[in-house]
Amino acid sequence: MTNIIIADPIEKNNRLESLIKAQPTSEFNKRDTGLKLRTFLITFTLYLSLLGKITLEEMANRCCAVQGGGLSLTKQALSARLEAGSKELKALLTATINSATESKPEKQITPIILGRFESVNITDATTITLPEKLKDKHKGCGGDGSKAALKIQATYEVKSKDFRMIEIIDNATENDHTYVSRLVEEAKTNELFIFDLGYYGVDGFLKISAKGAYFISKIKTNVNIYDTEGKKMDLYALLCSGDKIDVMIMIRGGNGETMTVRLTGVRLPEKVYSERLRKANKEARKSGKTLSKQDKERLKWILIITNVESDILSFDAICELYRIRWQIELIFKSWKSYFKLGEMNNVGKNYLDCLILGKLIVITSMTNLYSSLYHLVLCSMGRRLSFLRFMKNIRSELDNIASIIIQGLDESLFIALINRVVRSSLLDKRRRHTTEETLAALDLPEEVLRMLC
Repeated sequence: MTNIIIADPIEKNNRLESLIKAQPTSEFNKRDTGLKLRTFLITFTLYLSLLGKITLEEMANRCCAVQGGGLSLTKQALSARLEAGSKELKALLTATINSATESKPEKQITPIILGRFESVNITDATTITLPEKLKDKHKGCGGDGSKAALKIQATYEVKSKDFRMIEIIDNATENDHTYVSRLVEEAKTNELFIFDLGYYGVDGFLKISAKGAYFISKIKTNVNIYDTEGKKMDLYALLCSGDKIDVMIMIRGGNGETMTVRLTGVRLPEKVYSERLRKANKEARKSGKTLSKQDKERLKWILIITNVESDILSFDAICELYRIRWQIELIFKSWKSYFKLGEMNNVGKNYLDCLILGKLIVITSMTNLYSSLYHLVLCSMGRRLSFLRFMKNIRSELDNIASIIIQGLDESLFIALINRVVRSSLLDKRRRHTTEETLAALDLPEEVLRMLC
């Protein structure tokens, strides 16, 4: 196979170039002969995923190897730079995310359904377990979970395949719903947001609608629903009336606010229901409870609410669009599997900040690169890149990427490296459609039902 990658998308989207040109925004360098910011940034980004044990001593030794010139750096001296270094890393992460938002791929092949929206955003969170000594600054969930943890909130834009927002939440117990208010501040007209159940909140949905934007969300099982005249509806009777639901209803928030939304629902295959019922019975027994017939009927369904009208999205499109939310689960899987985001050892607060920020910089940089390459390969070859394969393969090349950056080698070496990664990351030709291919067709209702699960 000949090379399929041109230099332009790499030059536009390889934000690791920022490591070379980075200028300190704080008093990082205490003396001209000491540790350079460029050395610190490269060590705390590219090399983090290459080290078996990320101790301060190992990081100090790596800094000396990267900078050369006879640099001598103890772990104590490096520790004294961590607070200032974390500020530089935070600024670089923000710049990396912003650059992705401002620079969309020029060529995109997007299903017509997705093209109806300015952007299609998936929001979710992942939790990172921390050493117990950090419990005062990073409250964990308690119980059987860790006493110390943090949460990372992420919003991923499906069309461009880039991160729109990444926010590190010190308190892992913070309700996901509170994040919606911060997200809505940046919302624009005709954007679509797809939420998991944890983000459910009428106040947030109202703010999204007020911006002229749209949302798709699961509905809570214990929420009362009303008809458009305000009369309480019997959800159980509605579920027993057929195999799918597509009706207008009214929901109420905790502060009494009301909102008219579209309720769509699809009955699940018997096999899926049986598994759901088994898990629900197990949880009920732990609490000394018994499932009612209403509870059991509810388990047979996927119920989704949205403010998207039926003339914009069909019933089948709503179902399939919610399924696309699972892309962010794959993203979190790559963070922890390939970049070891959850492996922190017995670190202190400043060191923790540097490790988390450094890894997120690499992750977002590689995701930006994937975004451009995905669209380029799809346009030129009609083939799709696997996100998980790409992240795994690019992770294995980080040592070579670091060498190219540090030694200032010819850009052609980087292009050849990226070509290797792309060739080994192509999706296999297969009969089963991807979610986006299904969205482009939407002519197999039975397949849509099956894929929802």
